[in-house]
Amino acid sequence: MGPHHGDHNTLLPHLRSVFELTYTQTTPIEFVWFIAYGVMGMPSAFLIERTGDKKAIIIGLLVRGSVR
Repeated sequence: MGPHHGDHNTLLPHLRSVFELTYTQTTPIEFVWFIAYGVMGMPSAFLIERTGDKKAIIIGLLVRGSVR
């Protein structure tokens, strides 16, 4: 969901400094983040088309709230 889209941009500099990682070592993290974002786009679009906007938002919030 929207607010979590940019978390990796603030997280990566901290990972680099704390674990003394290079940009090359943190690139796979960013790559996997965008792959997951792209892969989940199709099921999300299907859910929105099938249930409607409001119900899809509620389902998304419930799923996001239940995952830790």
